[in-house]
Amino acid sequence: MTKTSSLIVMQIIALLFSVIIHEISHGLAAWWRGDATAKEQGRLTLNPLPHIDPVMSIMVPLLLIISGSSIIFGGAKPVPVNPGRMKNPKWDMALVAASGPLSNLALALSAGMIFRILLLLTDQGLPVYIQGIFDFIQIFVIINVLLMIINLIPVPPLDGSKVISPFLGEKIGQVFNRMGMFPGLLLVFLVFIVFRKFIGMMVLAVSSLILGL
Repeated sequence: MTKTSSLIVMQIIALLFSVIIHEISHGLAAWWRGDATAKEQGRLTLNPLPHIDPVMSIMVPLLLIISGSSIIFGGAKPVPVNPGRMKNPKWDMALVAASGPLSNLALALSAGMIFRILLLLTDQGLPVYIQGIFDFIQIFVIINVLLMIINLIPVPPLDGSKVISPFLGEKIGQVFNRMGMFPGLLLVFLVFIVFRKFIGMMVLAVSSLILGL
């Protein structure tokens, strides 16, 4: 396996695990606030099959690989959430939304801690297998920081829109909550294109800080 193909495989594995944890975190937060829908539908599992989304889990990463992108990005199928079963739907939905990006931050910080410990325990002349672990951890941190930052953008259907929805007033909040998946993703795409350099700089800066590089 070439260096390039190895990095692609690492990115796919890191992305798949990270988006699954992201969605499970939403489900656990909803369950904590009284909505066990995700649990009842078998979505609180590390088995990737129930989380696979044809577009975000397959098509988007595949297109990025084909285009030669240095970072593979994507997502999992959103966990089902029923606000009507929550204790305080308006604010509980904000907590559920925030749990996803927070899970990615926790994953990035945990991986960064492992990275720093390994740096202290190894010499500069690293064996190939150790270098591979370092490469994977760096990719893992970058992907999780990217997932966190992208999902915090306050544009539907991203988590950031649900986090700020309770603060926007009832009318605007309803517009955010009712915006369909297609127009929302189109808007997200436009935001990403316009601010891609800024987002890239943020991802690298935060990742470097976590990794101590």
